[in-house]
Amino acid sequence: MITASALTTIGLLLAAPAGASPEDDYLGVLSNTPGFTVNGFTGPLLINAGNGACTDLRAGISPEEASNRLMWYPGATNAAVRAMVAAAQQTLCPETR
Repeated sequence: MITASALTTIGLLLAAPAGASPEDDYLGVLSNTPGFTVNGFTGPLLINAGNGACTDLRAGISPEEASNRLMWYPGATNAAVRAMVAAAQQTLCPETR
């Protein structure tokens, strides 16, 4: 006999849409952040920047320093690079939060 809890769990699993990749989630966050344009050209650059921030964060570098290291990004501002690091922590490397 299947319990109500098991049926609920099965229903949720079947109803859940296929998850986007962490990279897609990261780009989605940035595309909804003022000042970012996400397209076929900028997407790979943003993903590289986000992965670089995660590498720094995993090495013990603070989010502030990781942001400073992203100032190479075209058109970077302090607010933009902080948003990139925050989005990376939210989607690409949540274990660094």
